[in-house]
Amino acid sequence: MTHDELLEEITAYERRTCNSARDDSTCISLHPLARSLRAVVELHYPIIHALPDETCRACQDLYPCPTIQAIEKELGNG
Repeated sequence: MTHDELLEEITAYERRTCNSARDDSTCISLHPLARSLRAVVELHYPIIHALPDETCRACQDLYPCPTIQAIEKELGNG
């Protein structure tokens, strides 16, 4: 999954959560979690060097870094 696809997955989750919420409080209470997840994903994005591999901007590991791999795994995409 690309970085942009992962961000789209988070956006889709937010939409599904709010569309299925029985009341606004459920939607509002889940948004901080989604915003927190989005913030982590936005920090861990790939940068392309002259090397053939992408590197994570935040942790300097190969991308997808362990942080992104863990998020993808929990989302069922890893």
